[in-house]
Order: sequence, then C-alpha cells, then structure tokens
Amino acid sequence: MLSMRYFTLLLALFLGWQNASVAAPIRLHSENSRYFQWDGEPTILITSGEHYGALLNSAFDFDRYFAELASHRLNHTRVFSGVYREVPGDFGITENPLAPQPGFFVCPWARSGIPGESDGGNKFDLTQWDPAYFERLHQLMAAAKERGIVVEFTLFCPMYRDSMWEACPMHARNNVNAIGDCPRDEVYALKHETLTKVQLGFVAKVVTELRQYDNLYFEVCNEPYFGGVTDAWQRRIIDAIVAAESGIPESERHLISLNIANGRKEVIDPPPAVSIFNFHYCVPPDVVAMNPGLNKVIGENETGFRGAADVLYRTEAWDFLLAGGALFNNLDYSFTASHPGGTLRDYTSPGGGSWELRQHLRILRETLDASDFTRMTPEPDALRRLEPASLSHQLLADPGHSYVASFHVPIPEKPKTLDGLFDETLEAKFAIELPAKTYTAEWINPQTGLIERSQTIDHQGGEAQLESPGFVEDIALRLDAVPPPLDTKFGVVFDGDFQRSADAKNLGWRWVREDPESWRVRAGGLELRAQKGRIWSGNDARNVMLFKPDFGIGEGTAEVSVRLNLPKSIYEQGGLLRYADDDNFVKLIVEHIEGRYYVVMAQEIAGKGKVHAKVPIPAPSARLAIQVTGDEVRGHYWNTRSRAWAEVGKCKMNNASGADFGVSTQDGSDADTRWIRFTDLSVKMSGAKVDI
Repeated sequence: MLSMRYFTLLLALFLGWQNASVAAPIRLHSENSRYFQWDGEPTILITSGEHYGALLNSAFDFDRYFAELASHRLNHTRVFSGVYREVPGDFGITENPLAPQPGFFVCPWARSGIPGESDGGNKFDLTQWDPAYFERLHQLMAAAKERGIVVEFTLFCPMYRDSMWEACPMHARNNVNAIGDCPRDEVYALKHETLTKVQLGFVAKVVTELRQYDNLYFEVCNEPYFGGVTDAWQRRIIDAIVAAESGIPESERHLISLNIANGRKEVIDPPPAVSIFNFHYCVPPDVVAMNPGLNKVIGENETGFRGAADVLYRTEAWDFLLAGGALFNNLDYSFTASHPGGTLRDYTSPGGGSWELRQHLRILRETLDASDFTRMTPEPDALRRLEPASLSHQLLADPGHSYVASFHVPIPEKPKTLDGLFDETLEAKFAIELPAKTYTAEWINPQTGLIERSQTIDHQGGEAQLESPGFVEDIALRLDAVPPPLDTKFGVVFDGDFQRSADAKNLGWRWVREDPESWRVRAGGLELRAQKGRIWSGNDARNVMLFKPDFGIGEGTAEVSVRLNLPKSIYEQGGLLRYADDDNFVKLIVEHIEGRYYVVMAQEIAGKGKVHAKVPIPAPSARLAIQVTGDEVRGHYWNTRSRAWAEVGKCKMNNASGADFGVSTQDGSDADTRWIRFTDLSVKMSGAKVDI
C-alpha cells in the first residue's frame, strides 16, 4: 500500500505531467556536455550503492537505503529492472540483493495460475503486466526523487551462467507462453522474434510509465560484452526507447547510456541517441583521455572486486573524477535486504563498502561542487617535477581560477595485500605554472575532510612551488584565486589569516559567552565548534567573536568578508554578524537545510526575527561579505559559477555603524565534535589608514 507521503508526491508528479509542466530530466550540461545538468545546476553523480536489487527484491527497504545515501549527500543509484535476477551464492556475494529469497522476487510480468516456476512459485504470463511491480517502481522513483537521487534504470543484463538464464521469467520453463526456448547466449541477439517482441514491449511499457520523472536515465544493458549480446540488438533497444518518447517535447526526453567495456576502450561510431558512456573497473582512469572527441559523459558506473579496504575505492573515485569523468558508483556490499541502511560489516563479498567510504565520497563531492568544474579540464601533466615521482596523481584545472588535485600512494589494480604499501609518511612536492594572482591553497584530508594546511599565496607569475603536509595514503589540494574585494578603495583594519592563536585576542576581538575549549586556531584558520545554542530566537550561542574598530566608521562604509567551511549536520550554520546585542543583529550565514546548503540573510530587531533572503549554493564552502553604509546592511556571497559577488539581500539596522562585526556558529550538537572553519577574515573601511 502506498504511504501518504509517496501518494502526495506521486499525485503531484502525475498532475504535473497532465498539465505539461514536467520538470526537465537530468541532461547534458548546456555549456560542457562532459557533465550533467539537473534541476538547473551542474551535476556530477557520485555514489556507493547497493547491488542493484532495490526494485526487484521486495524484501529490500529502498526508503532506508535512499535515506542513508542522502545522509552522505550521495546522489545516484543503479537499479536493475527485474528482467534479470541472480540466485543466492552467485559471485560469492553475501546476502546478494539481486538474488531475492523465494517469494520476494518482483518483475514486470504477472504470474499465472500455473505452478512450475524455478523458485517454486507460479509461472509468468509474458502478455500480462504485474500491477504490484509498477506500484513498487513508482514508489521507488518517488522516494529517490525526494532524497535528491538520480536513478540509472538498467533495462537488461546478460545471462552470465546457465543458472541465471534458468531463473529468468523469459526462459521457456518459467512462463506459460512457450517463449525463450533457446540457449542463454541467444537471448539478446535478435534470433528469436517472439523473445525480441517481449523485450521491446517491456521497453515501451516502462519508458512510458517513467516519463514524468526527472531523476532518471536509461541504460540499455549491463555488461553487454558478455553473454552473446549483439550490437544490433542494443541499437534496436535504443530505437525502442527513442520511439517511446517520440511524442513528447525533446526537453522532456531521458538520456540513454551504453555500457562500453570493463577497463577501457575507444568508442567508435556510437549511436547518436546515446549521451552517457559507462565503463567498469577503470584503474587507471585512462579511458577518459582515450575518448577526447566524444564530448559526452564518461562514467564509471560499477567498480569493486579489488578487496574490501576503503582506500581502494576512495582513491579510485578521486582519480576517475579528476581525470574528467562525470559519474562514479562503487558496489557497496554493506547494503543487503537485512541491512538496508548499509550496516553489514562481516560480509565476504568480492569488494567493499562502508559508512566510512560513503563519508569519504561525500568529501569528494563537496570538494568538486565548491569548484566550477564545468570550466575545468584534466591537466595532470601541469604538475611538474613531482616528488616522489611514483605518486599517483590527477589534476582538474581552470587555469588562473581554480585547481583540484589528488595524490596517493600507487596501488595495484587488484592488490593481493596492502601490507607494506602505507608504511611511511610522504610529502608531495611539485611546481605548477600560475598566472600572477593571490591564491588560497587548502590541503584536504580525503578521509576526514579536515583542512591539514591552509595558506595564502601572493604569486607574481610563473612557476609556484607547493608542498603538501605529510600523509600516509592520500591527500587532496584545492587551489583557488582569491576574489577581488567588494570595494577596492577600502583600507584594511583587520586581516586575519590566523596563523597564531594570539590573532583572535590581540588585534581587538572580544568574545560573547566564550568557551575556551571550543575554539582553536589550526592549520591557518580559526575553527569554532558547532555547539548547541542559538543567537537566533535564543541568547545562548557560545563563542560569538566580535570586532569593533576603536575609531568607529561614522558616515563612511565598512565591509567584513570571510571564507568558511561548514559542518554537515542539518540546520548547523555559521557565518558573519553585524551585532549590537543578542536581540539586535543581522546575520549572513551558510546553513544546512534538508540536504542542501543555503546562504541566509536574516535579522533580529528587539528579539523578533525576520529572514530577508535564502539563496541555494552547491557546497558548504563559501565566501561571505557584509557591507555597511550608515544604517544600511547588505549581504553578499562569491558566486563561483558567475565569478562575481552576488547580493543576497539588504536591510536597515538602527545604529548599524556603531555595531560590531562578528563571526558565530549555532544549532550544533554538544554530543558531537564538529568544527566550522573561518579563513581569509578581513575588515575594511573607507578612509582607514591602518593596515594590520
């Protein structure tokens, strides 16, 4: 039975379709077709997903599964259609979701009243659809949409073994239609007209059923390079998908994916209707460079079979996406029907997957989202004279603006053991050609997300020399050009890069409700612990840090700007203040709201709050600026996509010129230790002569 939540969402989707207002499905990015665009935003798909049985295995709770993916801001999953299934024990996978227990297999076709199907149930009637299957399909799509997850709907899969073909509804022993009396390597070869007709009928039905979903693309067949799948058959299925959507506007048609090869292969003469070219097990990720002329998405939509250690798939993900890929999916064996939240630990499956790995992939996604990756290209050779020379490395660059690099100890494709690989602490040293600008360099721990070192580089042009902090397995670098100030005429009265703890007290800052154990200066930044307590609708936020120039600003203008990295828990926030007291202030903050990040400008006057503006941003890292002129306060953020300061909102504040500037956090948790990090904090004033 449909829950009320899903019924409401499905009804809204249905009404939207009926009124010709269907949201545009995920598509290729309009300015860089190597990436996706979804809901108007540049998109890379990243996940560590279950083994494809969320739909066809009715014992699998896909709502709990999607909730776990969304809690790590993972935005993708692969779903097999139910035409293919496996049997327990296949591939040595513990509690294989693709191998449902008897009584839990659902597929597109209804069962007849005639017994004799391979799992002990009644045979299937390939001329009748199963309403329960399509009800579950709509529930799954609605649940994924609600969590911000794009579904790859994989229509078909080859029969790797006779046991798999013998368990398939299209096998003659399992249906009442005498269809499918053939060997497994002829199932997808256009050799049996009645079998092909069933397959084409399913494609037309399911494509029509899923027409209203924007979080969807179709993959023709998983690993068609096994099991006798022919190119002519794949093109026939592509034609069927196109035909099923021929009557709707082009903007509402769904992308089509082909699975090309394991590892690497040059794509020659691809079907024009295909927009996504997926590969499996891309170690090293040279398939992207091998296909420079495609100008379409290249993805790695399956990996695994290398061992269980998180480092294997974390480094593989960084490598592939920084090499120019737009999609990464690790097979995550911690998800099973009995562990839909991904909590299985003692599996013996031929791969990995864990809560920790999913958190690592979140760090990767948010690092890329903080950059304008649609303007970036892979340039690993730009890292010159790298030491140690053996380090595996990748670089995605928009020269003069933004760079993201990764470095890791070289790892064999399928290591027999990791013993001895990570026995020493390394430092990556290299040179890179940079235009003359000021840059901020942040060295990121890919396992924790912590900034291990932050530095400002005033570069005069030519080669810059960079050196990482020590690491044992891997490290990443984000290097960004510092944006210009809102007003270049201002004099600087405070410019804190927080290289020492004294900066926070010796240069005129003061605290409201200081908790000395919950603020620190680390790696070139000020970090305030996100604690329970609020300044908004409450007066108990701790470690509100304030600064007032000792000569005031009078009728002039002042601005304060900061760069911050926000924690990940819902409703946690941090940012800038224009503060008179706990009941009279303006705040410009980054806040985590229901899985997304926003810049919010809000105000309290005599304890009464008002939200002036809320602007979505792609990642929890942002540059904010408050500008004060007389009693007017304006809030801005640096838009990395437009490369300009964008106004969030403005308001009036009594005695704004006499209030303090400040930074603060709120709505954290005393049970957890998470830190909001502030760097590049600067206070500027018109007419100021002080330069600290």
